[in-house]
Amino acid sequence: MTVSLVLVLGGTTEARKIADIVEQAEGLRALYSLAGVTKTPVLPSCEVRIGGFGGVSGLATFMKANRVSALIDATHPYAATISNNAVQAANSTQTPFLRYERAQWKANNQDKWQSFETVGAAAKSLPQNGSKVFLAIGKKEISPFKTNRKDHFIIRSVEDIDNKELPPNAQVILDRGPFDLSAERTLLLAREIDLLVCKNSGGTASFAKLEACRELNIKVLMVKRPELFDAPTFNDIDEVLPALRAALSS
Repeated sequence: MTVSLVLVLGGTTEARKIADIVEQAEGLRALYSLAGVTKTPVLPSCEVRIGGFGGVSGLATFMKANRVSALIDATHPYAATISNNAVQAANSTQTPFLRYERAQWKANNQDKWQSFETVGAAAKSLPQNGSKVFLAIGKKEISPFKTNRKDHFIIRSVEDIDNKELPPNAQVILDRGPFDLSAERTLLLAREIDLLVCKNSGGTASFAKLEACRELNIKVLMVKRPELFDAPTFNDIDEVLPALRAALSS
């Protein structure tokens, strides 16, 4: 029986689940790819490669050389570069392509959200009056806050952050989700948080912090998702495998 190789661009909880589903499906084999940003990633049960591809042409070359039958982009909603590269590489090689994307979070009338196009714009909006700010944006985008010498920052990260990358008044909390409502409520109260800065990542693993902010009447500075190239997109993991099989058979 012919086995089709499916390249899964990962880095999220859902991506690991998708890779496992593909690996366990008859006639399919998954290759899970990570950029290598996180030093201790949680991995699926299938074959894994770590490292970049070298842009659109590098990804296309890799796909041809390894006879990739289909490409699934299940990267983080803010990984715009690799997501857009994936669309272009799939088009250039005429490879079936699917994107899994978490549904976005939506505010209700009890939430105090303010939307921003970029992390930098959110950073510039801070009051600089000694506020206590919880940054839940990942370690790679701390730099816009480095010049803020007046506010105090609590930064949550999976891995430690070099002190040279931090704002003057900052403390790093090392932790990996998912986080429950009780723990998030306790954290916000214990640290006397005034503002939360986060990205609209979607999903359930980190939504509890927004629920806690809603309960505690804490303002949220929400960074919008980047624009991505058009592609067949799914918000339900259970829909990906049927769509993949349909794409491979067409």
